[in-house]
Amino acid sequence: MNVAACVECVAGKHSPSSNATECSPCGAGQFATAGSSSCIDCQAGLKPKDDQSDCEECTAGQHSVSAGSATCTACVAGEYALAGATSCTSCPAGTARATSPGVSVADCVECIAGQFSATVKSTTCDGCGVGKFAIAGSSVCINCQPGLIPVADKSDCEVCVAGKFS
Repeated sequence: MNVAACVECVAGKHSPSSNATECSPCGAGQFATAGSSSCIDCQAGLKPKDDQSDCEECTAGQHSVSAGSATCTACVAGEYALAGATSCTSCPAGTARATSPGVSVADCVECIAGQFSATVKSTTCDGCGVGKFAIAGSSVCINCQPGLIPVADKSDCEVCVAGKFS
């Protein structure tokens, strides 16, 4: 090959030595700009573009934990992640997320009145048991006071009518 001038490595490739005859591709999880002598790891929350010319944020609902990650990982049910996240966040108690991935806390659906979720990262809300009620977004059900019974949807308690007791 008879070359009159040195040729710059294209983005996504590098030439680490001064007497190189070709450019080498970057490794997984790395990028290089045009003319680079080395590749750089993408930061946590980022992954390399397809051509490895730069890094891009993990999309909402995905994350990358460490620098040099080649791909982003989807969150699981009961979790969400904003764009560029380094980890997934669990939906709070009192909410549930049945499918994945969630892209913001707004995707964690509040339990309706009469239901609850006691733990973070819940995928379902459970109904309250006999003699108990819960307001919307509850993480626990509460016992109705003596002389009271839950209304039909278990969202509150009501007084027993005359001639009845609880």
